[in-house]
Amino acid sequence: IKSHFNFLMNNIIASKLTAYNELIANFNNLQLITVSHYSRATIKYYLPERNVEPYVCYSPIKLFNYYNGNVLPEELKSKFNISEYRYFLFCNAKRVRKNNSIALLAFDKFLSKAGRQDLKAVVLGSSERYEKYILKKIKNISNFIFSSYVERDEFEALYKFAHLFVFPSILEGFGYPPIE
Repeated sequence: IKSHFNFLMNNIIASKLTAYNELIANFNNLQLITVSHYSRATIKYYLPERNVEPYVCYSPIKLFNYYNGNVLPEELKSKFNISEYRYFLFCNAKRVRKNNSIALLAFDKFLSKAGRQDLKAVVLGSSERYEKYILKKIKNISNFIFSSYVERDEFEALYKFAHLFVFPSILEGFGYPPIE
C-alpha cells in the first residue's frame, strides 16, 4: 500500500487540479480573491495552466467584540472550574492535523515535571472521540477541560484571562485567533 499510496494520491490530486483548471478556463473575466499570501501562492502553484493573479484581501469582519470585563465571568469559572490566569487555552482540538495532540501531551509533561497541578488546559473545539483518544495518552487528566464549542463572548473572556494562548499548527496559512 505504501509504495502505491503516492501514485494514487498524485493521480487523485492531478484529476482534481485538471477539473479546477477546466472550470476556471470557462470564465473569461475571473478574479480570484483569497485571505492570505500563503493561499495566493498555493493557488498559483496548483493552477499553473491558468495565469491567475489572486488578489489578497484580508477579511474586514470584526471577529471580536473585545471583552471589557475586569474578571472572568462567574459562569465560566464554574463551567470550566478555572480562575483567571491559571489555565492555558487551546483551540482547534479535533483538527488533529493542527498538532494539538502534541501540544496537549507537552502540556501534560510540563505539569508532571514542574509539579504545576494548579494549572489547567481548557481545550476548545473538541469532540467525544478526540477526548477519548487524548485522555488515554495523558497522566494529569483532572487538569484538562474539554469543550466542543463556546459562544464568541465566552471565547473572548477565556482568551483574555488565559495564562497562555496555545494555537498549535502545521503550515498555517491564516489563523484568525493569532492575528487578533
